[in-house]
Amino acid sequence: MSALTDLIFAGSNAVAGLTEKAVADAIKLMNEANPSDGVIAIKSLEAFERAADGKATKIIIPSNIQSLAGLATSVKELMTDVPPAGRG
Repeated sequence: MSALTDLIFAGSNAVAGLTEKAVADAIKLMNEANPSDGVIAIKSLEAFERAADGKATKIIIPSNIQSLAGLATSVKELMTDVPPAGRG
């Protein structure tokens, strides 16, 4: 059993190392791409949507998403309060 345990431990370490490298590579690529604030905001909302689909009982909303939601609500209100052209 010791050889099997050693093999499992070595495999787990290899997977952890590959995962860390993949995350580091992803961060490096994102930094090189230099995404705009708009792209980051959209990706944040997409990630939040995926988190909301889970089985979480509590969701923590980052403050920048809260302000983005407030901006979206304000824009919606501005668009719904505008009378149609030629009627106002």
